[in-house]
Amino acid sequence: MKYIKQICIALMLLLMPVTSWALDKKLGATNCFKVGIFDEFGNGIAGLDIITPFSDFAIKVQCGANSIVTVDETGDTVADEAGGYYYICTNDTITNNAEEECLNWQEGEGSYAGLIAKTPVKFKAVNDTASATVCDISASTSGVSFTVATCKDEDGNAVTLSTDMFVGSYMVAYTNGSAQCNVVGHGVFVGDVTSGGVVTVKDSDLPGSGFPATPNTANCGVRISP
Repeated sequence: MKYIKQICIALMLLLMPVTSWALDKKLGATNCFKVGIFDEFGNGIAGLDIITPFSDFAIKVQCGANSIVTVDETGDTVADEAGGYYYICTNDTITNNAEEECLNWQEGEGSYAGLIAKTPVKFKAVNDTASATVCDISASTSGVSFTVATCKDEDGNAVTLSTDMFVGSYMVAYTNGSAQCNVVGHGVFVGDVTSGGVVTVKDSDLPGSGFPATPNTANCGVRISP
C-alpha cells in the first residue's frame, strides 16, 4: 500500500507528453552535453561510476536517421556535478547532416541496468564543422583570465587580434596538444579582450563565468562562437 502513491506518480509521468526545444549545436572533434540522469520516479541519480570504462551507464547519441553512436569510453570524460547532473564530453565521431535534430541519452548498465529513465537531451546539428574561429591558449593565470594567440578562421587564415574582439562571444575549450586539455568542453563568455589577446571572462553567477581550472597552455585552445 505504501508504494501506491509513487506508482501512480510514475504512471502519470509516463502518460504526460514531453516537449523540448532543440538547441543549435556545432559538432566538432569533441562534443559535450550537460545531462540529468534520473530513476523511474524522477529522482536524480548521483555517484555513478565516472571513471572510464563507465560501468553504470552507456552514452548514446543519434542524429536524424543515422546509426546510434554508443560512446566507446576511450578518451571520453564525465564530471559528476551532483544531484544527478553530469557533464559528458566525447571525442567519438557523431555522424550528422546539417540541420538534423539529434538526441543524447544514457542507458543503465551493470547494477543500474533498467533503472535509468530515458531522458534525452535534444539538439540540432547546425553544421558538422567546428566553430568559425579557433585560438591557442598561450598563457593563463586562472579560469577567468588567459591569453589567446595564433587565431585562425574556418579556412585556416590568420586572424589579427584587436581590442574588444570576441567580446560577448562564447569560447569553448578543446584539445590542441598531445594530451587532453584539462578544461575540454567547458565554455566561457568573453567580457574583455586586449589587443595582445588577454581575455577576461564575463563576471556573473551564471554558467560560463569561468573555466573550472586554469587552462593548460600546452594542450588547450578555444573555439569561438559569435
